[in-house]
Amino acid sequence: MANESSESCVAEAQPQWKRSIWTTVWIWFMLIMTSINIPTTLLMADSIIAQIPNMNMVMIYFLVLLSLISVCSLVLILKHKFIGVWLFAFVITTVFIFNLFTVGLMPALFGLTGAVILFLLLKMGGANSAWSRLH
Repeated sequence: MANESSESCVAEAQPQWKRSIWTTVWIWFMLIMTSINIPTTLLMADSIIAQIPNMNMVMIYFLVLLSLISVCSLVLILKHKFIGVWLFAFVITTVFIFNLFTVGLMPALFGLTGAVILFLLLKMGGANSAWSRLH
């Protein structure tokens, strides 16, 4: 009995780790924007195809699927799951290649901005970073 109470005091005395507010805000921002992107892409498919001649509906559905995977990966990152980082890296790499062949190099590079910011924010803090808390 005495051992249980001393263990609970030790657990209470340790400060609980919190992710950086900037990291949390950025993940939520990306999550919301990606979630908005899914129905918007479907609703504006005809306009997208009209503006990008080498795009078709199969590619639109593929982008929507990647957006769904991205939402799942961001939720997993919020829950400190390392698999979320791998899924996000897969999505970003696939979208980069997709953009490279459909819209060109500069838009493809610009599309990496959000991912670069996310990875920098996850790494920020050294040994106490959000990256070190992923499991």
